[in-house]
Amino acid sequence: MVDPHVLAAVDDVFSTFHSDAHAPGLAFGIVVDGALVHAVGEGIGVAGNQPIAPDSIFRIASMTKSFTAAAVLLLRDAGQLSLDEPARMYVPELAGAPWNSDDSPALTLRRL
Repeated sequence: MVDPHVLAAVDDVFSTFHSDAHAPGLAFGIVVDGALVHAVGEGIGVAGNQPIAPDSIFRIASMTKSFTAAAVLLLRDAGQLSLDEPARMYVPELAGAPWNSDDSPALTLRRL
């Protein structure tokens, strides 16, 4: 169980950020031992002017690229993959992908 005072303090941090950043809305959750123990939505969504809820869907643009790159580098650091391996080893759909030209280098994780 998470201390209710800690949850209130976290809620206050996000509420202050929401106000100071003039963000239309935000949602966040706290996970402890793999379980969601607290979730909050705050503000109004841009599309449809619906209140933000913990399960609201947000467009996050290209944010996932940074997380993916960080995860790949952590796996590299742990010795679980090499950046110079063919990308098709991890994305099987690439195995039959056509190349731009006959002299194109193999598509590796590094090149992705």
